Amino acid sequence: MPPNDWIIPSMSLDEFVQLCCSGKLPRTVEMALQKSPYLNDLVNYASLLGLLNPSCISRPDACEPRMFVDRDVTVAPATLDDGVVVPSEERAIAICAPLNKPLFVDILRVTAGNVTASSQPFTQPVYKRVNLGTFGEWCLPFEPIDAPGQFANVEHIIVPKQGGFGVYVQNFDPASEAIYHVHAEMWGCC
Repeated sequence: MPPNDWIIPSMSLDEFVQLCCSGKLPRTVEMALQKSPYLNDLVNYASLLGLLNPSCISRPDACEPRMFVDRDVTVAPATLDDGVVVPSEERAIAICAPLNKPLFVDILRVTAGNVTASSQPFTQPVYKRVNLGTFGEWCLPFEPIDAPGQFANVEHIIVPKQGGFGVYVQNFDPASEAIYHVHAEMWGCC
């Protein structure tokens, strides 16, 4: 019996990202759609059920370890420079994909660990682009307005091979240190 990919092709993670961004099916899937009306129906049905999606976007493959990160980050009090508050900043976590495959970040949460962290005047955490390879500029799917005490976490992120970014937390309070909790779950994805 031929492999499933011979009948209904699956997509690589790179092809899946391109589909998500452009809506354009990969060439292998386009070719399968043109083979016969019956195969066209099968591919469309498989797509409807999510069977064309790479399995590693919902769980790690059997050979991939799942990595969990839990840590507390303490940010020193802000400083005053001629009466102007200069916030302190610490890197909460750096996300770096391997050289040979993308990294799937399923969960990435930063939460307040004390009252100082929960009462910051600007939305936390701060995402900074480091290297996203050929996938272009890093930007959030929305731009949350800055609001006191607000946390805006982004999860379910595909980081291309050799790509990465940093997540930072800040403290605008000159009288107290801020404590943040970081929780992340991720795995490599072929």
